[in-house]
Amino acid sequence: MPRGRPQLRIGEHGKMSRVNRGGGVWDAACRFRDSDGITRRVQKRSPAGQYDRHGKLAVDVLMDALAERRPPSADQITLHTLVVDTVKIHLTRLAEDGKESGTLSSYGRALKWLTKYMGGVRVGEATVPRLDAVLRAIYADHGKTPAHHAKVILKGGLQLAVMAGVLDSNPARDLDPIKPGADDDAQPKVTKATKPKGQARALTDDEFERMRERARASEVCRKHDVVDVLIMLQATGLRISEVMAFRWSDINWDTAEITVTGSLVDKPGHSGGFWRPKTKTTTAKSRARKTDVGRVLALPQFAMEMLKARREVPFYGEQEMLFPHDDGNGKYRRLSQASTDLRRGLDDIGLPDVSSHSFRRTVATKMDRAGMSARAAADQLGHAKPSITLDVYTARGGANRAVADLLDGLAPNDE
Repeated sequence: MPRGRPQLRIGEHGKMSRVNRGGGVWDAACRFRDSDGITRRVQKRSPAGQYDRHGKLAVDVLMDALAERRPPSADQITLHTLVVDTVKIHLTRLAEDGKESGTLSSYGRALKWLTKYMGGVRVGEATVPRLDAVLRAIYADHGKTPAHHAKVILKGGLQLAVMAGVLDSNPARDLDPIKPGADDDAQPKVTKATKPKGQARALTDDEFERMRERARASEVCRKHDVVDVLIMLQATGLRISEVMAFRWSDINWDTAEITVTGSLVDKPGHSGGFWRPKTKTTTAKSRARKTDVGRVLALPQFAMEMLKARREVPFYGEQEMLFPHDDGNGKYRRLSQASTDLRRGLDDIGLPDVSSHSFRRTVATKMDRAGMSARAAADQLGHAKPSITLDVYTARGGANRAVADLLDGLAPNDE
């Protein structure tokens, strides 16, 4: 007895047919089993105004329509599902669960790298050696942090395949961490063009002392409003997200102090940066970093002189924030744009291997060499520890005038 036509899986289409309607117009059709389990006939025609010689354009339109009819979901994952599609499902779930927009943006960039290096790899092909090779390639080309983010979302995506019963175990869990500095046989060769990001170095004494002079002489730094940003990084050792979030109301002009009240993040769909307050939350990570909330820093004299001069500049001094968007609409600058502008400025003044994080390392190094305590450095930089004992049992967070005096001495005041 002949068997009937095999049942399509949900989200699967049958054989496509083409019908020539003449004049370069074709119809393409197929059977498609929708998410409700019902199999329906779907038909699409060649795009209007385009000559379709063999019906390929009609098929393309049909494929696009099918893709819209079958949004990926966890219950449809098979061995043939693309790994990057499982990652997309994972990221969608994170967004629905309220994951922070900054984290989602970072994961979105990591997804782009995964798509570039393994966009055609399917779940059944996701072996540990293959995933390891992909992460090492991302590390070599884009740095440790992108590789780490790629590993995190890979693990989340493939875990959905485990939950769906497609995989017995998650191959991403068996990956070794990629650590910079390993031998050449274990790590990709690093060239000038593929130097890993995230390995910030401290500035030398000469670089630290002459930086403001070089920045002010740089047309690139002036054009992109980088000069004063560099001065604030030099004067505080803060994260660039914290520096770009400063508002004029954070400054105490009488005591020459500034309060860290927020940080800047990029939010999808927003043309400007999004100001996020420093708040105490109930997460373990945030409880450990409670000294990072509203801490007060003493400012060196050279920073106060810059701020007083900037306050008198039309537009800049009239905005809520120190470093507004240049579109004149009173928005914060996008953090990604600020980082790009800073990179251009540092390259122009001869510091291509220096990043915003270099200033944090520099301030910490200078404080250590000056004999200041690890606790003072942690308070300055906003780190949760030097040790759990100091975190829990010692009062912290006051402005440290010695830090400002030290930085003033290292970067003499302008004449």
